[in-house]
Amino acid sequence: MRRVIVVDDLKENRYLSQKLLEGYNYTVETAKNGIEALEIARKKPPDMIITDTLMPKMDGFQLCRELKRDEKLKYIPVLFYSATYTDKESEKLALDIGAVEYIVKPQEPDAFIKIVNKIWDKYNQGEIKPTEKPLEEKVYMKMYNERLIQKLEKKMLDLEKSEKRINYLYSVLGAIRGVNQLIVKEKNRGILLQKACDTLTKARGYNAAWLGFLRDEKTFAIVVGSPLKADISRFCKQILKGDNPPCVERAFIQKVPFMVMERP
Repeated sequence: MRRVIVVDDLKENRYLSQKLLEGYNYTVETAKNGIEALEIARKKPPDMIITDTLMPKMDGFQLCRELKRDEKLKYIPVLFYSATYTDKESEKLALDIGAVEYIVKPQEPDAFIKIVNKIWDKYNQGEIKPTEKPLEEKVYMKMYNERLIQKLEKKMLDLEKSEKRINYLYSVLGAIRGVNQLIVKEKNRGILLQKACDTLTKARGYNAAWLGFLRDEKTFAIVVGSPLKADISRFCKQILKGDNPPCVERAFIQKVPFMVMERP
């Protein structure tokens, strides 16, 4: 029976990997970080270790480094299976410190098992050898820290983008809510449109906004805008005369909602 330790900080990932491997006659033990995996391996060395990269307490890189420095454990083939460190530099670091394979999540079960079985066959036939000369500590730490910094920078960027997206959605919802309240309360069409423009410019941060009701398919009955009074006033008069800018003409032709990203 082939014995494997699966290391992943997410319970559902450990469960799925365990059930998949057990279906192919592997005996599986699981650990939620590198420290737990090392403790299990030192009590009874496994035939293979499949580890995630990003984990608390001890990540996959640190785990592999410790395994390859242990005379009793350095022969164990280590496979990385990661969805966070997917760049070539991270793969190179893993292979340089002694990993035999770097698999990027997600993988189809058949493809994943095929890779695992291939590694097992090589190991069983004596084709997998421990790293003869592990990376020097300075070289390892430099490469490892670069990966951590890169991941931290990406995380910060993702958080910043998420925060901006959330703020954007809140502003949109605020504008919709404000306009809906106006539609219910305000009976005068001109005042309704004017207040709606005021709400949009305040909630969405627009420099100006204009709204109008159509008399027919190509002419407006009423047009108002906010807040650049002089410019908007001239624009509204121009629209009421039928002197429409290209964007308005395009709207008449298309007859469906669309966005124009043109400064004029």
